[in-house]
Amino acid sequence: MRHLARLPQWAWLVILSAALRLPTLGSEALWYDETFTAWVSGRLDWTQFWAAVAGDVHPPLWYALEALVVRLLGVSEFTLRLPAALAGIGSTLLVWQVAGSLGFARRTAFVTGVLVAVLPASLYYGQEARMYTLLSFFVLLSVQAALRHKWQWFAVGCLGAVYSQNLSVFYVFTLGLAVLWQARRQPLNLLKPALALGVVVAAWSPWGVVMLGQARGIAQSFWLHPLTVSGALEPLMNMTMGWRIPEVLIMHGYAAALGATGVGLLVSRRWLRTRQGFLILSTALGTPILVALVSFLWRSVYLPRAFLPSALLLMLFWAYALLHLGRQNRRVFAVILLPMLFVGILAHYFGQPRFDWRTWLRPVHENWQAGDGVYHPALSTAITFAYYLGDKPYHLRAYASDLNQALSSETRAAFGFREGSLEDALAQHERLWLLFYTNPMSHADELALLDWARQHAVQVAHKANALSEVSIYLYRREASDRQAHSGQ
Repeated sequence: MRHLARLPQWAWLVILSAALRLPTLGSEALWYDETFTAWVSGRLDWTQFWAAVAGDVHPPLWYALEALVVRLLGVSEFTLRLPAALAGIGSTLLVWQVAGSLGFARRTAFVTGVLVAVLPASLYYGQEARMYTLLSFFVLLSVQAALRHKWQWFAVGCLGAVYSQNLSVFYVFTLGLAVLWQARRQPLNLLKPALALGVVVAAWSPWGVVMLGQARGIAQSFWLHPLTVSGALEPLMNMTMGWRIPEVLIMHGYAAALGATGVGLLVSRRWLRTRQGFLILSTALGTPILVALVSFLWRSVYLPRAFLPSALLLMLFWAYALLHLGRQNRRVFAVILLPMLFVGILAHYFGQPRFDWRTWLRPVHENWQAGDGVYHPALSTAITFAYYLGDKPYHLRAYASDLNQALSSETRAAFGFREGSLEDALAQHERLWLLFYTNPMSHADELALLDWARQHAVQVAHKANALSEVSIYLYRREASDRQAHSGQ
C-alpha cells in the first residue's frame, strides 16, 4: 500500500482508465460499424484494403492501425477494440497534461484526468472498434503541443487527426486559426506554427482530393439529416453522459451537462481570458459551433460522435468548478453533477447492451448442414453477420442497400461480395438461410423478400421492437417442392 501511495498521478490515471476499459473490452458483440472495421482490417489483402478505404467515408489511419493489430493479435472483439481503449487511456493522460500546461493546481489537474477516465461517453468510445478515441488523442496532442509551443508535435497531432476522421479538418482549422491569431503581432513567433500548418496541409492534400470525392457519398447518409437547434445541443449530453442513460433521465442528463458546462465556463472566465485559455475555448466550443454553422448554411456535416475531443476538453471546466466554487456552491454543483455521472457509468456497464448477434445466430451454427447457404437481402446483414458466420457460403441481393447502409461501388468491389438474385441462390442450395434486419429505412425489395420468406420458409427466430425487426428463416427446397406438387 505504501508503494501504491507513492505512485505519480499519471500512473493512477492509467490504472483507473485501463481498469474501466480493458476487462470488459470483448464482452459485447460487434455492431455494424465495428464489423465494417473487422471486414476491412481482417478480410482484405492490402490491395483490396486501399481500394475499400478510398471508397469509404473515413481516412485510412484507423483502418491501417486495425489491420496491423489483427495481423499481430488475431481477430476478436477484444483485439478490434484494443486500439480504441489504448487511445482512450492516452487521451486521459493528455487532458491531464493540458490541465498542467494551463497552470492548474495538481489536485485540479488530477480531478480533470479522473473525470475524463470515468466519463461515460469516453468509456463507450474507448470500447468501440471505431476511430473516435484516436481522433481525440491526436486533437488533444495538438492542443497540448500548441500550449507548450512544441510545433513539431503540433504538426504530428494535426496530421494524425486529419488522417483519423474527416471532420478533424474543423479542429485543425479552429486551433490553427487561434494559434496564428495569437502570434499575429510577433512575426518571429508566427513563423514556426505557420510552417507546421503548412506541412500539415501539404501532407494532407493527397487525401483531401479523395475526401472531396467522398463528400458526395456522405451527403446521402441517413444520419446527416438537416441540423436543428436541439440537434446541435445533442453532443453536450450524449458525448458526456453517454448514449445509454435511461430514457426517463435523459432530460436530467442534459440539464446536468448544460449546467456543469455553463457554471464551469463562468468559474473559468479568468484563465479563459489568457492566450492559453483562448486555445482551449476555440477547440472545445469553437469547433462544434463552426461545424454547426456549416451544417445550417451549406450541408449537414454535424456528426455528434466526432465531438468527443471537445467533450473531453469540457472536463477542464467541470473540474475547475468542482474545486474553485465557494464551499456551498461547490456542494450544490457536486450534488447535481456527480450522481448523473454515476448513473451514466452504471448505464454503460449494466444498461441496455448491444444486440448479441453471437447468440442470435446460434441456430444457424447448430443446425447447419452440408450444402446449406446464406442469403442476405441487405448490406447490413451481409457485413454484420459475415463476421459471426465465418466462411459459410453466402449470397447478397444484387445492389442491396438502404438509407442506413450504402457502400460505394469501389468499396463493394474491394469487398468481393457474391451478389445475385434469390433465384440464383435457391438453385445452388438445398436449404437456404435468409437473414433479415429491417427498419423504417429498409429498401422495398428487402421488405418484399421478407414477405416471400413468411410464405415459403420456416421462421427460426424473430425479435421486433418499435423501430426494427430481426428474423431468421430457413427455406427447404424439398419441402417447398412437395408443397407445390400437392397444390397441383
